[in-house]
Amino acid sequence: MAQLNVVGGPLRDPYALPPAVPAPRPPQLPATALVPVAPPTYRVPMSQKTLERDNLDACREFQAYYDEALCRHVGITAPAPKPGQDVMEYRTEACRTFKRTFLPPVHPLYKTQWRNLADDHVTLRNLEPQLMEACVVEAHNPAHVPKGELKEIKELNSSGQHVSSRFIGQEHFTKAMGRPGRRVTSFRGPHGYIDGSGRPLK
Repeated sequence: MAQLNVVGGPLRDPYALPPAVPAPRPPQLPATALVPVAPPTYRVPMSQKTLERDNLDACREFQAYYDEALCRHVGITAPAPKPGQDVMEYRTEACRTFKRTFLPPVHPLYKTQWRNLADDHVTLRNLEPQLMEACVVEAHNPAHVPKGELKEIKELNSSGQHVSSRFIGQEHFTKAMGRPGRRVTSFRGPHGYIDGSGRPLK
């Protein structure tokens, strides 16, 4: 009777799927950042006499909106409006600052020419919430932190006071503690010590 000898290790299933490649770590957003915040309604001044006052009030409303929707989740405060600044100019300049600070150049909203929207409040109103959300996500994206480094992100309350911090990076913080990793060789079970495969140790 013929005998079959198997040489080498175990045969690999030709139909088996290749090992999964670990996905990049998603941004870890604070829970409060997931609550959408609606921008205030843009109001056209009724007369030239009230233009300066209405502009200042509108700028402050959008400043508060930027603080709540974006800035306090990334540890900054919204820029203050300049004296006599038109509200549309304030909005477009603030959005331009946010995109240059938090978005990578390849992001679609980074390519938006925000200054060109100073005369188009409908389009600006539609894009503002998208920009706020994208900036929060990208600010918490560990892929933007160089390897071997950690980035601190502060969380502010509605009064602008620092309440918490989180650190993000591409590598776990324990790797930077200077201690080499340790390999577990055995476990203690109810009937004595066993190795990693579950076999009892003598």
